[in-house]
Amino acid sequence: MSKITKPSDLTIEQKNNRITPDKNELYWEWFDAWWEQDFSWGEKKENGESTGLARHKYGIQPHERNLQDYWQKESENLIEFAGREWTRFHLPPHDLEGNLETKWNKHGLSFVDWEQEKWINWKAVIILKLQRASEIKSDAPDTPAQFTGVCFPNDLDLSRDETTMSAIGKKLPHTLHLNANFAQFGNVHFNNREFGKHTSFANAQFGHWANFTNTKFTDTAGFSNAYFRGSAFFSNKPDATKGNNRNHPAMYFNNAHFESRVDFRNRNFGERSSFYKTKFLALSEFYGCTFHQDISFDESYFKMVEFGILKSVDGKEIAWREKSTNWNESNHPAYKYQKAFQTLRLQMEKLRDHGQELKFAKLEMQARERRVGSKDVPCLVRWLSRGYGLISDYGQSALRPFLWLIGFYIIASVIYYTLAGEWASPGAAMATAFQYSLPPVSTFAAQFFAGEVDQSFINALLDHPFLTRFVMVTHGVISLALVFFLLLALKRRFQIR
Repeated sequence: MSKITKPSDLTIEQKNNRITPDKNELYWEWFDAWWEQDFSWGEKKENGESTGLARHKYGIQPHERNLQDYWQKESENLIEFAGREWTRFHLPPHDLEGNLETKWNKHGLSFVDWEQEKWINWKAVIILKLQRASEIKSDAPDTPAQFTGVCFPNDLDLSRDETTMSAIGKKLPHTLHLNANFAQFGNVHFNNREFGKHTSFANAQFGHWANFTNTKFTDTAGFSNAYFRGSAFFSNKPDATKGNNRNHPAMYFNNAHFESRVDFRNRNFGERSSFYKTKFLALSEFYGCTFHQDISFDESYFKMVEFGILKSVDGKEIAWREKSTNWNESNHPAYKYQKAFQTLRLQMEKLRDHGQELKFAKLEMQARERRVGSKDVPCLVRWLSRGYGLISDYGQSALRPFLWLIGFYIIASVIYYTLAGEWASPGAAMATAFQYSLPPVSTFAAQFFAGEVDQSFINALLDHPFLTRFVMVTHGVISLALVFFLLLALKRRFQIR
């Protein structure tokens, strides 16, 4: 039995040893946070220092309750694990060191036999609590089923198609009212369901498959700080954004984490919906969506398709420099990213959200650069695009072209100083570089501030006529281009028409 009771008790070596391909560092960060919440049975104390479920309050005064009261019927069947007592619903699949719990289920939660009597009974209790929550005619925040901290086994199906529950003789209610903050799910199916008010999955963790296809969120849907380890599906039917089918829930995904593909096709995002600091580590699809004007993607992160290696539809890996003629354009991985970002850019343009429009325009161009082998994106176009990004961050930075301008000015000054030989003068070299950077404006400015350049310095430069003229012309053209990018960035930043 593990003696580790707090994540802070783990050594760096112990933390590294528990990382596996299936349970990466992000998973353990989430699990450590879950453990710190302490969803063991605990002890209720009058002085306010309760532990375990007793310390977790829900509802509002004067009807405030705690989770130990809510799960009171489980008090006679507690399970000992990792030095604590747990209900069968909050029993974690392993301890802080990764040691599996095998007393209740020898395979852990990754595989359960839903035909087994104990799991039929387990699911029956969940269904009953959902049923009772649906029968309460109130919109108060304490009425949903309280599943905070519950560890749901893998392949749980609470979809509309899952209607049989012989153990209790009742079907799932049409509308689910639940609070599943800090809940742990494996693969889970909620498709074709309707969720009532105050639905929350904040800080929840989902396994390799989270299916919310064709679900309807009545009012709010909270997924802030949720962690999706695998694919997540929130797509709706194509007519879900039209006519009487439209509903506009506030959907919160602040600081949520998507490790794999997420599909939001045809989803409506109502007032206060937000993806603030959300991390998308794979393809995110928002085709056919409608957004309220205050939708936020501020500080959200979208990981770009890898530049080094691309995968074709059949899983074959190719180097990005390899020109492949076998790509089906619509299935090109970079093309999918480009279309996804293009969709969001057009949506932000429609909402007149200029800042977020620029953000997705940048991502769209970066994805286009990775379309190796595409006939409509030749090599020259891709490299020019990369140069545009390097010089001005795709038109979003005025500082970058200004720094490049100074850099080329210094380079030109050093070249002039070198060419002048024994007549070299730092002041004259700098004045000459400035004078020929942006003529005629720079010529008059240099004369006004620095006066005439020493003729002996000019004569020394003329001893190298071709090289001197080449540097002057090249520096002038580059400076003109950099000033253009600088002004363009300022125009976009301040929305100058």
